[in-house]
Amino acid sequence: MHIMDNPYPETPGDRERTIAQARSQIEAMETLPLEFRNELKSHARELVESQVRTARNADFYGGQLGWTYWVVKNDDMNLIAQLSPSAIAITTYLTVVGSNPIVLAVGLILSTLTVAYKFKTKNVSLAEMDYKMLMTLRHIGPSSVAKLTESMNGLSIFASDAWTENRTLNALNQLKTARQSDGSIVALVGESGDGLWSTSGI
Repeated sequence: MHIMDNPYPETPGDRERTIAQARSQIEAMETLPLEFRNELKSHARELVESQVRTARNADFYGGQLGWTYWVVKNDDMNLIAQLSPSAIAITTYLTVVGSNPIVLAVGLILSTLTVAYKFKTKNVSLAEMDYKMLMTLRHIGPSSVAKLTESMNGLSIFASDAWTENRTLNALNQLKTARQSDGSIVALVGESGDGLWSTSGI
C-alpha cells in the first residue's frame, strides 16, 4: 500500500483562505490608520498558523492520519488591536526624519508579537505598560535611564503623571527579573557595563 509523504494533508487553498480572513480582520480595525492597515495586511501570512486535527480510529487509504488546517492567530490579532496605537506613536515621535514611521510601526508590532509568543511559552504575564516600555526601548535602542525616561515622558501612550528616572529604573528592574510560572526568573531587559539598557533577546 502506498504510504503518503504527509500523513496530515491540508485542504488545497485552505491557507490562502485563512490569510484572506486575517486581512479582513485587519481591515476591520477601523481605529487604526488606513496606511498602517494596508502595510500590515502585506504581512498577513505571518498572522496565521497551521494546526493538526487527528482522526479517531483513522483508517484512510495511503496512511492518512488526520488533517492539517489553518487558523488566524487570534491572540496576535488582539495584541495588534491593543498595542498598534502605541507602536504608531513611538515610531511617529521617536523616528529620525527620512524614515517611514508606518513601516517602522508595523515592524515594531510584528517583533512584539514574536516576543509575546515567547513570553506565552514561558508563562510570563506582562501588563500593557510593560509592552509599551519594551517597544519604546526596542525602537530607540540601547539607552540610559535618563534617555528612556525622557522618551517616555514625550509620548502620550504613557500615564499622564510624569516618569522620573527612579520610576523608570524600578520598572526596568522588574522586567529584568520577570518571574515564570515555575518560579524561575527570565530577563526581558539587560544593562550593559556602560549603564545602557536594552531589550534582552527581543
